[in-house]
Amino acid sequence: MNKDYDLILTILGLFIMVTIAIMAIVDSEATDLISVIPSSIVGGSLFIAGYISYRNKCDK
Repeated sequence: MNKDYDLILTILGLFIMVTIAIMAIVDSEATDLISVIPSSIVGGSLFIAGYISYRNKCDK
């Protein structure tokens, strides 16, 4: 993968995590937050994978 693709993955993952956090804050009395777990895992893993890959390519 190239650096641009890794950066897009990182930003997309961060966007997903921030969106989920905002939804949880706005709907603080939500009882159905269990359904958010899969998308939270996807967002976190996209962010981590993109960041690690981008960082490794910047160090070279």
